[in-house]
Amino acid sequence: MKKIGFLSFGHWTPSPQPGTRSAADALLQSIDLAVAAEELGADGAYFRVHHFARQLSSPFPLLAAIGAKTHKIEIGTGVIDMRYENPLYMAEDAGAADLISGGRLQLGISRGSPEQVIDGWRYFGYAPSEGENESDMARRPTGVLPDALRGEGFAKPNPQPMFPNYIFVRFDPEVVHTTAIKATRGISTLISFGGLPSVVPDSVITQLSQGWSSAPPETVAPQHGDRVMLRDGAFEGIEAVWYEPDGMKRAMLLLNLMNQQVRVPVNSSMRFHIVAREAAA
Repeated sequence: MKKIGFLSFGHWTPSPQPGTRSAADALLQSIDLAVAAEELGADGAYFRVHHFARQLSSPFPLLAAIGAKTHKIEIGTGVIDMRYENPLYMAEDAGAADLISGGRLQLGISRGSPEQVIDGWRYFGYAPSEGENESDMARRPTGVLPDALRGEGFAKPNPQPMFPNYIFVRFDPEVVHTTAIKATRGISTLISFGGLPSVVPDSVITQLSQGWSSAPPETVAPQHGDRVMLRDGAFEGIEAVWYEPDGMKRAMLLLNLMNQQVRVPVNSSMRFHIVAREAAA
């Protein structure tokens, strides 16, 4: 024998005889069991996952707690029914538990087995596609999970800015006081923690700069007299004339309402595009 561990179903019942009378008892005692097993020299602590039963059903919070209280013992599942799983969500949860445990997580997965209810996975929002059986339904998330665990990219980046209306500044606080920056037109406040301005690492600024270099060209700011098409809000789809700014957060537009040009204030963050550059009549 090379290694030894244990597999627990986490059974509990509210009757007075057993010592595990609630779901809380099952979870807390499972943590204590894993800690004791490590102290005795065991190599692995594994937990079964069963839905619709008085047993352990949500493994990752439990495994993360065990990982935080142990140091060497391998922790894992035996097994997770993939008919019930979103592979991307599962990869996030598993990754967090693995990080907390220092890389000791081992996942056991399966295509499912007979259970206490009929088509229990339907209540979790899953169903086989046309022509699929239950095994096929389990294979779909199983095929996605390995790439997700490896961190393979799968989603297109958003071309829109991550920090709209944020300004990043570099200054020497010994030379330029923060009150001077706050007094700058357009600045409302500084992002601070504990009363001190938040420092953005140079590596983050570099990544943002690289993103900007590949981003679509920035929309040209409108000028007095430009004809613009509004793209959201109550006037979406209406052409107007950009008349003048009206403070920091509003702009004044000329709209043709009832055959008359009317000045209408709108939020200056409203989306629009310039139709033509021409002077207002």
